[in-house]
Amino acid sequence: MRSSKLLTFLIALGAIVFAVVSPASAFGYGFQGGCGGYNSACMASPSYVGPCDISGVTCVAYFAVQSCAQSAYSGNVIDVVDSATGNTTGTRLQCSGGTVSALVSGSACTFVTGNACSPLATTCASACTFSTVYNQMGTGTFSNLTKPATLANRSPISLAALNSKACFSTTATTQGIQSTSNSTLAQPVSIMAVAQRSGNFTTTSRLVADATGGNINLGWSTSANTIRLTAGVATQTATDSVFHSIGGIYNGASSVAVADGTAGSPGNTTTSWNNTDLELQNDNGGAGTGSISILCEVLITGSALNSTQYGALSTNARLANRWGSSF
Repeated sequence: MRSSKLLTFLIALGAIVFAVVSPASAFGYGFQGGCGGYNSACMASPSYVGPCDISGVTCVAYFAVQSCAQSAYSGNVIDVVDSATGNTTGTRLQCSGGTVSALVSGSACTFVTGNACSPLATTCASACTFSTVYNQMGTGTFSNLTKPATLANRSPISLAALNSKACFSTTATTQGIQSTSNSTLAQPVSIMAVAQRSGNFTTTSRLVADATGGNINLGWSTSANTIRLTAGVATQTATDSVFHSIGGIYNGASSVAVADGTAGSPGNTTTSWNNTDLELQNDNGGAGTGSISILCEVLITGSALNSTQYGALSTNARLANRWGSSF
């Protein structure tokens, strides 16, 4: 009789313990109840992984309008100004934990009259461009981008260019983005970007280049649906009017153009980035060899990325908390 009562007590105690701390409630999943079947709503949100977080991708420069290079980066992304005057309204976007948000301060936007920070929608209500595009990796190799000096030659910003995120969107070959200081970077060098060609489909143009344009540059070919490295020594297919993860691996005779994780035939780039500035979407602030394009991000490494790494960058760009899967 005593054994029977003890057994009954232990069974009851076990039921209470299971009800209070069941696998479903303790770990956020289970096969019954509100979090049954490994319900994703009960799991933690995925953490941010930036392109420069990927193993082997050691960036020396990263520029974007609305994206963070790394999960740990905390700092400025871009200073945005109105296109009409360049100083009437301004917004400073910053990164924290992989999220881009506008600085909440009434007097910290010192690049506009009155130092007052505005919401991005206010600054871009009519049209907007940049004052400074920050190198999120620091300015040891490449400086922040603050030119062209003429406001009309600066790349405009489109607020919802790709999956409701803002990107640079040039509509004239004289528009672009440029640094104010020179840089030296020997091969091997890799340049990767999220971009699309949106005009001048049979005109050669530069998306990312040094000042001379003849050393290291990534851009569009005279052939439609084609990207090319310096002087067309290496090319790869990339459909026009569609976003791609594109890039160039500059490594002597092993240089290749890359689109969406796939490389074309190798070519030979022989010259390094030598004491010249960095230019995006144009050459020298109005020389007429710029690209009609939408440019969302650019990263530069001081190494030759391998197929695993540039494939991982293509996948990373399409994450939901990056640029999204619709390209």
